Amino acid sequence: MMACLEAKLEIRFNQRVAFFNDKERVAKVLDNVRVKCAKSERYMEHYKSLEKILTKGYKGRVISPKKQKILKEFYTEVNQEGERFSLNFILVNNAVINKRSFERIGFFESRHTQDATNRIVETLPSVLSYSLDRTQSIYDFLESRHTQDATNRIVETLPAVLSCSLDRTQSIYDFLDSRHRHTQDATNRIVETLPSVFSCSLDRTKSIYDFLDSRHTQDATNRIVETLPAVLGYSLDRTKSIYDLIEQKGVSANNYIANFPLILYFSPKFIENNTLAKIIEVTGYLEEKLDKRIISANQVNRNGEKYSLFDTLNVVQQSNSS
Repeated sequence: MMACLEAKLEIRFNQRVAFFNDKERVAKVLDNVRVKCAKSERYMEHYKSLEKILTKGYKGRVISPKKQKILKEFYTEVNQEGERFSLNFILVNNAVINKRSFERIGFFESRHTQDATNRIVETLPSVLSYSLDRTQSIYDFLESRHTQDATNRIVETLPAVLSCSLDRTQSIYDFLDSRHRHTQDATNRIVETLPSVFSCSLDRTKSIYDFLDSRHTQDATNRIVETLPAVLGYSLDRTKSIYDLIEQKGVSANNYIANFPLILYFSPKFIENNTLAKIIEVTGYLEEKLDKRIISANQVNRNGEKYSLFDTLNVVQQSNSS
């Protein structure tokens, strides 16, 4: 038994010697320790600053002891593993932080990445005070129309959808369904492509359809919107100016835009500075990309960065606009 114990101790000793002789491994461990120490020191420094500010009051307002405790606990819960929400963010949004706010963050993280959750909360801090039942009901409704991934992208693109009443959100779907052959698929594609449609009033959205209807048949208008949902986000003045500029080239804007809806994507400056042939050429390039599903919508990628479906074409426009 003694010999066995001595052998084990000798192995452990040799392992430690080998580790400390491996300078690269030692350096990595020390770096990790330094990082953790730095985070811990920064965390304690900010925590003490929070305590001082709360004790004195924030912007002339006295913070009750109960609220102070809630804010300190929230700061500890979200930042102990590394800063997620800054001291300033917590102070500025102290009114919407309550004892269940961390639970709400947990709910978002069950659906989104941590980075996406952070962006949702930073974009719409009031979600920290929404009831979980209400928030869940928004996701449930969206998932009755879309896949879970599509629902998550809609929320990540437009967190404000969580602040809209279900009745208002439903009314937007109802209107779009009533326009697009009473099928849900076309409406769902429009919403997934342009989540910001939820931020527009129904009156404004209807005004876009009304203008297009004044130039085309209802079926043609629907095809234009289904091809380029972003048109619902453009100002009426911008859209009208494109029709006017096309007609200044001596052709029927109605016919050209009905056949090539993506013309409405281009800026008025691009339309003005290019021949009709060049406009149709670049439009064909766009249509080819759409047909191959290389580009499809204003989206948020896995890193949470917004990008345009036509980003790859910005250079084309710029090079041809002069």
